[in-house]
Amino acid sequence: MSYKLSESSTRAAISALSKLGFVRRSSLTTYELTAIGDAWLSEKSAVNFACCFHAAFSWVFELLPLVGYSSFDVRSLQLLLFERFNVNISHDALRKRLNVLLKAGLLKKRSQMSYQATEHCDSFLSGYGFNFTVDSIGKQGAGPEQPVATDVDKLIGELWDASRDSGHPDRLERAVERCFSRLGFRTTLLGGSGDTDVLAVANAASRFSYSVVIDAKSTSNGGVSASQVDFDTLELHRRNHNASFVAVVGSSFSEKRICDRAKEHDVALFGISELEKLLKLQEEIPLVSQDYKILFEYSGSIDLGLLEPAIARFRRTTKLLDLVLRALLSQNEDKEFGGVMSKRDIYWFMKNGASSIEDLSISEVGEMLEFLSSPFVGCIGKDKDGYYAVGSFDDAAKRLVLLAKACNG
Repeated sequence: MSYKLSESSTRAAISALSKLGFVRRSSLTTYELTAIGDAWLSEKSAVNFACCFHAAFSWVFELLPLVGYSSFDVRSLQLLLFERFNVNISHDALRKRLNVLLKAGLLKKRSQMSYQATEHCDSFLSGYGFNFTVDSIGKQGAGPEQPVATDVDKLIGELWDASRDSGHPDRLERAVERCFSRLGFRTTLLGGSGDTDVLAVANAASRFSYSVVIDAKSTSNGGVSASQVDFDTLELHRRNHNASFVAVVGSSFSEKRICDRAKEHDVALFGISELEKLLKLQEEIPLVSQDYKILFEYSGSIDLGLLEPAIARFRRTTKLLDLVLRALLSQNEDKEFGGVMSKRDIYWFMKNGASSIEDLSISEVGEMLEFLSSPFVGCIGKDKDGYYAVGSFDDAAKRLVLLAKACNG
């Protein structure tokens, strides 16, 4: 049988079959069918082909939760992959993946150019052992090693998904309200015609507190443009709520014009990528709303580098706590002084240690000693001669955890 294929087309087809694992080279000029290829030929199904395609290439079944039950075109998915995961897949390569999923019945066309998941996607993914579900954006990967999504993971996923769901703008408003609440603000979801979407107030004494009116902009085709933001109305919202700052949240803000206009009107622009980093940072280093004030003081696209001084202070404090406890515990077996050290002794011990703190002062050592020896913490003891350890690191951790639980009410 002659298919009248050109030599270049034949080479391209063989190359594709090799990548799929259907054929392998048996000599310099010949190829042979593999066991996988033979198995597929015995039961030719689009679902089996999709499984082979997923095994051979990255980002195949992982696209299903990204598409979800919303309508996405190839360009929107391409932008989402790059912004969310820093994955750069060409338009043609992405379209081929979507067509494979379409043939397998896992996607359907919402319109001529857009796709959405079919109703049995979740059952298919769970049946094949993949630990992600449709509309659970951001849970990349599969298999038993896949970590269980935390509340923060779910919120981040909802932020990304809602930022592209322009047909339901209230989704992003609710996600933004939850996001800033998690960052330590007192938040109010307002929305509705003629009002701002979210009002966030810093949890601080009234003299030091500040408030932000936040506008949430969902777009179906990428970043937010200047034409989608009414800066005059945002200023009116700020005045109506007597707010200190104005912010806009959206998928991304790469257009130069919107960045320029935001600077002209003193508006801070929060992309979802930056909010994701802030939420993850908050899990590692719990900053307070007062620390975040600097992000609103500079207009245009926010610069997370402005938080470095606050992050450095927190890390310095945690290292100081560790070194003070370590210094006292190291002297537990000392017979001469009975494990008791003065503030100056601890300072010099830490100053000359292998992992000292830069520009360490005796006053900050004293402040940490007073904190750890206070009746509320009680991690170390104190008498007229100085300070001494009263337990292990584990004991100190348990006490601090109990204090944390008390703060949670």
